[in-house]
Amino acid sequence: MLDSHAMRKPTVPDPRAAWPVSTSMAIRRRLPLLASLLTVLWAPATALAAPPLDSEQAAQAALEVRSGRVLSVQAAEQDDTPVYRVKILAAGGEVHIILVNRETGEVITSP
Repeated sequence: MLDSHAMRKPTVPDPRAAWPVSTSMAIRRRLPLLASLLTVLWAPATALAAPPLDSEQAAQAALEVRSGRVLSVQAAEQDDTPVYRVKILAAGGEVHIILVNRETGEVITSP
């Protein structure tokens, strides 16, 4: 006759028992830190980019291309791109309109 101990199936340990309570508590304590770290690492690039230009900065960018006196600066759209229309009066009396990208500061047109 077979021994009853030899007939027993080997027991599979409970996977939850492999994690002691202290480990799960340590993970819970670190969750806010992990969440903050992930937020910083996964932040969109636009949040880290320079803020958009204001009208004074747009006027300065336009004056670097065309000298004169700034008559007006207006926010506008050019081909779905936000721009500033900077109107400059040149020394000879000509009026020039220069477009400056509101997001990047790039001068788009300088006739």
